[in-house]
Amino acid sequence: QIHGKIDELQWDGSLEIKDATLRLAAGGTLIERINTRLRLTGRSVTIESGTAKIGDGSVQLSGGVLWPPGDDLRLNVRAELARASLRPVPEAQARVSGDLSFVGPSRDFLIKGQLRIDSLRYTTNLEIERLLQRHHAVLSAPSAASPRVVSLRVGLQGPNNIFVSSTMLEAELKADLLLTGTVDRPGLIGNVTPLWARARYRDNELVVERASIDFVEEYRIFPRFHIEARTDACGMQIAVNIAGDADRYLVT
Repeated sequence: QIHGKIDELQWDGSLEIKDATLRLAAGGTLIERINTRLRLTGRSVTIESGTAKIGDGSVQLSGGVLWPPGDDLRLNVRAELARASLRPVPEAQARVSGDLSFVGPSRDFLIKGQLRIDSLRYTTNLEIERLLQRHHAVLSAPSAASPRVVSLRVGLQGPNNIFVSSTMLEAELKADLLLTGTVDRPGLIGNVTPLWARARYRDNELVVERASIDFVEEYRIFPRFHIEARTDACGMQIAVNIAGDADRYLVT
């Protein structure tokens, strides 16, 4: 039932969505078996129940939406994920658990929460010569001209089971990160540490003995790193040290 002035409409009743499917544009993640029951009262919508499947994992929704007359829409929705399958980039497949909250007025949304990376596998072709080519990243910052900003504040923890696999590099990592910035200009704060790693350069295999990778920029993904590795080649034992950041580094 809908009633009231055309610019201040109010509604009462319920809405049910059964077995819907949604494909996210980012990464092509497929959300299936969406079943949600909504209660409509005045200028608010409450999620009475909400479930969905993402791969072999699940999502439960709660919260609601308030749209005060003459004001911005206000969102307060929580999603609880259990081993949900996500593809943050085409080369990566992840399973995550935890909770995400979508809160705030429509002009200034915030996505916050805490996610545990149950597993992540990143597979791509990497070439060490291209990685060692110097490049200068441009510092990104949110634009004041943008009328709507979706900010990020999501903790990411992965004690292990984060694998990188390519023709050049094999590694297992642990991560303690905070996803910051905005949806348009994401950043990372925190560190990633290899539990073990080995790389191939031409016909040589390098074993990483120590490494630390720190992320320090709120509005871009900008690593600082210090890596110590060793290899045997041409009858010699060779120690390799790489230190610096994404803009400048030194290989010895």
